[in-house]
Amino acid sequence: MLTIVKDQSFAAMQAILATLKFGRAPAVKKDDEVDREAIKQIASLRDDAKKQMKDLTEKWCQRTAESFLSDFDILRPQVEKLGDIVQQFLAAYQVAKRKRAVLDFSDLEHYAIELLGTPDAQGVFHPTEIAAHYRQKFAEVYTDEYQDTNKVQETLLSLVAQPEGTDSGGNRFIVGDVKQSIYRFRLAEPELFIDKYQRYPTTAGPTGYRIDLSQNFRSRSNIIKTTNALFAQLMDERFGEIAYDEDAALKLGASYPPLPGNEAAQLAAEATEIILVEGDFKTDELEPETYVGSNHEKEAEIVARRIKALKEEKYQVYDGKKGAYREIDYKDIVILARSMTQADIYERVFQKYELPLYATTNNGYFESIEVMTMMAVLKVIDNPYQDIPLAAVLRSAIVGLSEEELAQIRLADTKGYFFDALRADVAETSPYQAKLALFVERLERWRQQAHQATTAELIWQIYEESMYYDYVGGLIGGRQRQANLRALYDRANQYEQTSFRGLFRFIRFIDRLQVKGKDLGTAKSLGENDNVVRMMTIHKSKGLEFPVVFVVGLGKGFNRQDINSAELVDKTYGFASVLTQLETRTKQPTIAQYAFRCKQLKELQAEEMRVLYVALTRAEEKLILVGSCKQYAKTMTKWASTRHFSDIVLPEYIRSSAMTYLDWIGYAFSRDASFVAFSGADVDGRNYPMDETPIISWQKEDTLITKDSVAQSSSHDWLMAAQTATPLEAVDVSLAVSTLLDYQYESQEATGIPSKTSVTEVKRRLAERELAESAPYGEELTPISLERPKFLQAKKLQANEIGTAMHSVMQQVPLTTTPTLASIATLLEALVAKKIMTQAEVNVINVEAIVAFFASDLGRLVLTHRTRREVPFMYLIDASDVYETQTNDQTIVQGIVDCLIETEAGLIIIDYKTDRIVGDWIEVEETYREKYRVQLALYAKAIEAASNRPVIAKYLYFFDGGHVSEVSA
Repeated sequence: MLTIVKDQSFAAMQAILATLKFGRAPAVKKDDEVDREAIKQIASLRDDAKKQMKDLTEKWCQRTAESFLSDFDILRPQVEKLGDIVQQFLAAYQVAKRKRAVLDFSDLEHYAIELLGTPDAQGVFHPTEIAAHYRQKFAEVYTDEYQDTNKVQETLLSLVAQPEGTDSGGNRFIVGDVKQSIYRFRLAEPELFIDKYQRYPTTAGPTGYRIDLSQNFRSRSNIIKTTNALFAQLMDERFGEIAYDEDAALKLGASYPPLPGNEAAQLAAEATEIILVEGDFKTDELEPETYVGSNHEKEAEIVARRIKALKEEKYQVYDGKKGAYREIDYKDIVILARSMTQADIYERVFQKYELPLYATTNNGYFESIEVMTMMAVLKVIDNPYQDIPLAAVLRSAIVGLSEEELAQIRLADTKGYFFDALRADVAETSPYQAKLALFVERLERWRQQAHQATTAELIWQIYEESMYYDYVGGLIGGRQRQANLRALYDRANQYEQTSFRGLFRFIRFIDRLQVKGKDLGTAKSLGENDNVVRMMTIHKSKGLEFPVVFVVGLGKGFNRQDINSAELVDKTYGFASVLTQLETRTKQPTIAQYAFRCKQLKELQAEEMRVLYVALTRAEEKLILVGSCKQYAKTMTKWASTRHFSDIVLPEYIRSSAMTYLDWIGYAFSRDASFVAFSGADVDGRNYPMDETPIISWQKEDTLITKDSVAQSSSHDWLMAAQTATPLEAVDVSLAVSTLLDYQYESQEATGIPSKTSVTEVKRRLAERELAESAPYGEELTPISLERPKFLQAKKLQANEIGTAMHSVMQQVPLTTTPTLASIATLLEALVAKKIMTQAEVNVINVEAIVAFFASDLGRLVLTHRTRREVPFMYLIDASDVYETQTNDQTIVQGIVDCLIETEAGLIIIDYKTDRIVGDWIEVEETYREKYRVQLALYAKAIEAASNRPVIAKYLYFFDGGHVSEVSA
């Protein structure tokens, strides 16, 4: 098959896939002397191969090669039009920038290239006189971090530097490590580095030469071994874009004195730790940043406990300045993550453990309880008749009422505003009367102060009088909480420096920030130069180093949102898109999209592999890897499948199947001898064939849970009671059970009301109400109509099916010219050919009635005005208008308007009807009009609400007889 694919014989490949069958595996008897683990491994590989073949068959054998290629003919005009639009936009954008005399950074680069170079027919730039002038000015051109260079930058540099092959041999000096190229999203092209790495010899010559700087002067031996052992198994030219061979592998250059203690203690201190959390990251690809928070909380708990343990055991790190070992400090530790979306979780957990953490975040500020409380206070000062902020303030430490006391206040006035109830309760004698009186007195003073002082001054006055600032300082994480309150004061002060003033405007400004999702990072009570644990992204850590490194979130899936997009752009191959069929309103992937997606997925995985390399190589002395995996036992078995391979580099299909860092780590280090004892999986096979193997310490999440850590969580009171032999409070079981059984949901009636209903259902229920008033008891009010089974639909169409067919045609009729019998016949043939309609449906279409409609005054309105067809809507109405209920709930009505005409005066609704007219039209018109009055009234209300334009007329058009009937309100 590979030969056929390489020979580009698509049809032959399809034929093989279509006829491919897997033979029956030979049976193994119970008494046979065989390697049963190897048999299980073979069966697993065979199942994987069958699944892949099935996927290939479903993907590539459903259509012919010609059918796949025809997609391009359909897409070509659409893509060409899109290209024209982009070019027009670019031209208009350039004109707008020139008018404002502004440039962006891209302009600077490209204008510089225009000055320095002239392209030939192949697009290769040759230096201009200006470039030649600058070439004489620069003796040498240095480029650091060359692996992150893009083609624009490379073109600029090559135009001002001496070319390769000249007598001088060129004058460029470039430094980089392609294994650390992690900025593809900024258009970095590691291929530029790889090209020179592969072309340049290791001895001096006219085209330049390569000096390999492979010694690492940062890390201990075990971190070097860990990194080499992992990437020697993962990275090669096909998968990773560079071979991790002897030249690329790290060489130990750092020299550390022996750690204190015996040899076993030294090995344990230096070991790379892999800590697994059993859980499930539920990664959503349309949105790559949303997954189950509890797993991150578990990981944060583990990291916090591990840090406390390192401090308690007085873990030793080497201080190069002092030339001696010392106890670990918080500043020696960094937590690296792929993104900072979970930083607020770590901040919260670290506050609980009273660990100092510095993390630069862009969210979490407005969600902090102290800021929410102060914003509630400000809102109450601005307008005390806001029940929710007022209740929040009363419940907070500023006033200190309990939930029961809030309920008693509400009982003083159950229908009015909470503030009125509060003032009424102040006059009464109650245990909490003093608290309320003090609050009301302060509130009046603060409200007066709001008109006299700045918002910032008011905020600080509240801090001082309520002592809330001092109060939060005494809580867990008090230093951080006070920093958040100071930040609120500072932001109010900054706001007052603008042209805006006043409490109301400040509150509105903050509310708008929150509505737009523009949260602010929590205020920094600690600086990055303080003795704190730092948390940062792997990208931000590049170039830095830390004695102890935690790499977290390793079980989170790679973000594939970009490559799963409907439209893809590739720098080499151009543009690919799904094929959208407007007639059938369907989308299907194209062969170009498949190809782009495969290529970009491979590039994404290569980039993620380099990101992981950067993370591991930040560590100087200790590396701790933390990740969550679902289905723990199954995962252990999956990882163990690599133990049977003899080559150092793992098979590409295994490496490419991994969609998390943790899978790569698991596949590689399951070949370590330590994995067998840890995993508990029934595995055998060989360990990886490497000269130097790292020291790996595997741990599972529950091995770190201690009595002390459990005691910090109130949700584990039952466990603490068991451990300390403290009896739990007695519970009246019979009372508890009866309370549960007797519980009545207060909104029980609302559970029987659908959250969404159709216009047809509304019309039916209202008709039932009217008929029920006059119908005898037990009389059937409405017939039941059910859709026919598929095997009966080939017979004569029913009335509702005919109606659906007529509506389908009316939706497809071109409105550019007046329809004729011939044009409608042509349209029907096209609809059958495109499989939008069946021949049976076309046979029942009343072509004459359709032509007659467009010849009428109403039809001419459709042809001469902007018209929308099949306009969907959803409209909220009171449930009591439709259902027999006393609740105040609402329900959504969903429907489709057949035709909507837009005129200067307003909108006109047309509803097509295929009813059979029985009797003289003049006599029965009002009956039919009344039948649909409710339906059209709902249409009008919904359309007016959605468009903010009036509906000036509503018409029914009956195909039977060509009757037009206007329906008044």
